[in-house]
Amino acid sequence: MLSRIGNSLFWLGRYIERAEHFARFTRVQYLSSLDAPLAQKRQFVLESILDMVGYQSQIQHFEDVKVLSEEEVLHYVSLDETNLDSVIVAINAARENARGARDTISSELWEAVNKYYHLVNDYPADEFRKEGPFDFSEIVYQNSSVVKGFIDNTHIHNDQWALISLGLHLERAIQIARIILAKLNDIEKIDKTTPGSASIINYQVSTLLKSAESFDMSRKYFKKIPNLNDALEFLILNYEFPKSISFNINHASIHLNKIGLSDPLDKNNPEFKLAKLANSFKFLTIEEIGEDSKGFLENTLEEIYEIGILLEKKYLSY
Repeated sequence: MLSRIGNSLFWLGRYIERAEHFARFTRVQYLSSLDAPLAQKRQFVLESILDMVGYQSQIQHFEDVKVLSEEEVLHYVSLDETNLDSVIVAINAARENARGARDTISSELWEAVNKYYHLVNDYPADEFRKEGPFDFSEIVYQNSSVVKGFIDNTHIHNDQWALISLGLHLERAIQIARIILAKLNDIEKIDKTTPGSASIINYQVSTLLKSAESFDMSRKYFKKIPNLNDALEFLILNYEFPKSISFNINHASIHLNKIGLSDPLDKNNPEFKLAKLANSFKFLTIEEIGEDSKGFLENTLEEIYEIGILLEKKYLSY
């Protein structure tokens, strides 16, 4: 398989997953400002959205604006093609990578990606500004699910499928880590001395879990409403939950080994580094992470980014 094709397959998976997480986080956070038990400042929510989709770089885009505009921020992170971290840019990139691997992927997958691309690009900006992110995010959720269904159900589970799946799982681990970091930053901003602060923190934990599609399953798992420590354990370390960082790093390692590009025991190869990272999660406890959850997540992100760069450099450059 040509490196060019491999690169397109890998990034097809990554961009599909990225668009879905950006859209979900934006919608859940926006809804949280409408139905919170204690009124949240709208600026707080808009900063949280910008924090997740692009860290401080997005906030700096609005640095001369004293009061963030809800309409402008939501449009910027969803439909603004000048913003490289917007939903529409991710979907456009996914379609371009699908086109680059057109002869490798199934016709069903290509048609699903192409339809997804046109639905998003034809979505009226005026309607988005008027209605908010609800209908738009629903288009993203549904079409991302359809695309991922065709990836699994219309392909031979060979090297090409493994490359798309590798991209999906690596990107999901990255986005879950970024969601957690954004919500930890939100919780840090809460004044713990004010009456009702505990309720506000609990609500932030709920929005964290909903942003990762894990609210219901975490309650079933713990048999109670999860607190912050429970939520972190579930989203970081649960080896069996598809939205946890541990699950996705492990499955990314499995898919990379399936491709079999080099000796997985060579410590300079991405296979070795990814397997080592995956195994470190298997025997980790939330108590070991302790109170430095942000530091742990930032270090994990750095490792995943380094593995991704090494993977592209060794196998996907052309």
